[in-house]
Amino acid sequence: MNDRAAYPPFDEVRAKYFQLRASNLKLLESFSDADLEKRTTTPPKGLEHEFDTYGRSFLTLALHQMLHRANVTDARRSAGRTVLAART
Repeated sequence: MNDRAAYPPFDEVRAKYFQLRASNLKLLESFSDADLEKRTTTPPKGLEHEFDTYGRSFLTLALHQMLHRANVTDARRSAGRTVLAART
């Protein structure tokens, strides 16, 4: 979709991303190794394998973020722009 007005402001999206990331990291820290092996109860339809256990779910989330980061990095390189350093 090319209509910028149809999307929330970037700062709002970014703030929500960091809020959800912090929540996920807090949840992950509360899990034991045994908890990570437990099966999830309602994996998304079509992604049952990727979200089969809590550990696999967190791995899928991490890989998903890496994929998007790689897409942005490639786009910046293609546009002749500097690749951004990772934020911690």
